[in-house]
Amino acid sequence: MSEYSEVERPFLLQLAEQGWSTIDQGRGVPQDPKPSMRESFRQWLLPEVFNEAIRARNGCDSVALRWTYRVDRMHINYKHFIYCY
Repeated sequence: MSEYSEVERPFLLQLAEQGWSTIDQGRGVPQDPKPSMRESFRQWLLPEVFNEAIRARNGCDSVALRWTYRVDRMHINYKHFIYCY
């Protein structure tokens, strides 16, 4: 019995059944962040994915642009907090 087979894999399957996009990196500790659409494992936010979801949801580029600005600021503030404090 492993955490992957008993917890992670069933959860990913459940999310996929509900229409979510999932990335299954398999057993073990991932060594490459690229399959998870990140530049590094420290990256917690996927701004391109978030911005596209906001555009698709709202259907309005002006609203999406405001969200893009907020996400960029949130990401910058978070990075500043991590590296400076």
